[in-house]
Amino acid sequence: MDSDADTPNDLDEYDDYSFSSLVTQFYSLSNKFDYLPLKSSMLMELQASTFHELVHFTFQDYGDTDASNVWAMLVAQRSAATLRYLSVFVLTHIDLSDLVLGSDGGYISYPRLITLNLNPYGSRLDIVISVTPGVILFPSLLHLIFAGDYPFSDDALFRGNAKTLQQLGLHPDKELRDILRRHNVFTPISHPDLR
Repeated sequence: MDSDADTPNDLDEYDDYSFSSLVTQFYSLSNKFDYLPLKSSMLMELQASTFHELVHFTFQDYGDTDASNVWAMLVAQRSAATLRYLSVFVLTHIDLSDLVLGSDGGYISYPRLITLNLNPYGSRLDIVISVTPGVILFPSLLHLIFAGDYPFSDDALFRGNAKTLQQLGLHPDKELRDILRRHNVFTPISHPDLR
């Protein structure tokens, strides 16, 4: 009887692994990846090291675990040099410092990223990220949409992209307004293409 009780779990794990292998094969045909999990983070955990040099990465997780969120940030980091579009929508906790801080303590820059859409709904902001002055993380942004608490204690999200930024969507709270004022992010001539 116990072996029968174990069978569905064993099959579920086998199905997850088989599906992960199939996705890996599909990935070899494309540099675009949309991750919309149905039931577990198994796919992301098994395949995070496989995905690199992505141009387009969409990650949506409506689950109740944080594990796949960590793996998503790792996938984004591995594709930092090539990513042009990054969209993250999560209902659980996500630590956005994993997006910009490497395991060696250095910063991860996204030189080709033109669209950044971060929607950490329901996320807890455990760590407020402070980026060393002069470090430019997102120099080519055209479109920046950010819903939720601003994760930086400085102007890191806006550095180096004043001349390129065309679209901006933020949830302005008192902390963000203070940061924008303190760092003089928006001036009458700073963002000529911003609509």
